[in-house]
Amino acid sequence: MAAEWAGPVKRWLKGSESSDRDKGATLEFRLIYEGALSSGQGKHAGPKEKHEFRRQLHPQLRELWRQDRHLKHYGEAHLSGKSGPTYLEHIAKRFSRGGTGFIPLITEATGYWCSLNVLFLRRDMPGYVVDNYGDLDNRLKILFDALAVPTTTDGLPSNADGDENPIYCLLENDRLITLYLSFRIGC
Repeated sequence: MAAEWAGPVKRWLKGSESSDRDKGATLEFRLIYEGALSSGQGKHAGPKEKHEFRRQLHPQLRELWRQDRHLKHYGEAHLSGKSGPTYLEHIAKRFSRGGTGFIPLITEATGYWCSLNVLFLRRDMPGYVVDNYGDLDNRLKILFDALAVPTTTDGLPSNADGDENPIYCLLENDRLITLYLSFRIGC
C-alpha cells in the first residue's frame, strides 16, 4: 500500500539526472508554537494537549504543502489517471484515526527523516528550567509526540471540522527524528 503514494515522491527526489537525496537535498522551514509545553504530568498533561499542539501547527504545514513547488501537486495529482482520490486524500485515509485523517510530511515510505532545531523561549530567571511544568526531557517527549500522527484516538475530537480534517502534521512517527538535535533555551 505504501508504494502507491511513495512513487511520485521518489520521482520528485530523483530529479532529472541524479538523486537529490544523494546531493543532500533538504527542505528547511520553521514551525512556530506559542504556548505552555508540559511534561505530560499532572493537570497539564495528556493527549488533548498534544492535539492542541497539532492544531496550532496544522495551518502552517497545510500552507507548506500548498506553496512548496515540490509538494503542491500532491493535492491535485490522482492515484489513477484523472479521477479517484488525490495522493493527499490517500495519505489522509492511510493515516486515519477515528474519522480524522492525518497527512504527515515525513513518512517511513519516503525513506526520509527529520532533524529539529528547537528554540525554547521562557520568561523565567536562569536556573528554572525545571518548574511546575516538569522536567525538560519529558517536555521534549511531548513535543515529539505532538509532531507525529497520533497512535490512538485519545484526545482527538469526535467531530473534527472541515478545516481540521485532514490535519497536516510533520511526522508519521517520532522514530523519524534523527539524533541531530540542536536545542537552545533563551528568554
